Amino acid sequence: MRTVAYSIRRIARHEFQANNEDRGLASESGSRNLVYVKRILLADDSALVRRTLRRLFEDSGWSVCGEASNGQEVITKAQELRPDIVVLDLSMPLMNGLTAARILKETIPETYLVLFTAFGTLLTTDELKRAGFSASISKGDAGKLVNTAQTLLKAA
Repeated sequence: MRTVAYSIRRIARHEFQANNEDRGLASESGSRNLVYVKRILLADDSALVRRTLRRLFEDSGWSVCGEASNGQEVITKAQELRPDIVVLDLSMPLMNGLTAARILKETIPETYLVLFTAFGTLLTTDELKRAGFSASISKGDAGKLVNTAQTLLKAA
């Protein structure tokens, strides 16, 4: 009887961990302590920029759950993947980052949106907030991106 109970607990723990990993939670060294894995979606029309950002975030302990090369693709992926943060370029094909941000804020308001662009001074702070952005980082200040994302999640 004890062996059966042990097996059931082990199976239940395995299923619990698997379900939590699907939601961005992972266990530390098989212990019962769960650590939240920060999930981010990267949207930029440049594959080089996306690759660089992926490396930057993954080296800082983030899970890059997806990438998008245009505004329409980022909306589809964000609704499917439900990341904690979406990093958006302003100038992308099919739909720009500003329009995509407005749609994302309507459909998944719990997700933080960060504008990452070379055109940072084109929009006022009020315009960015109305579009749904929580922060704006110039591509020249890429080193601030991870800290900004971490600050947003800590404030939540």
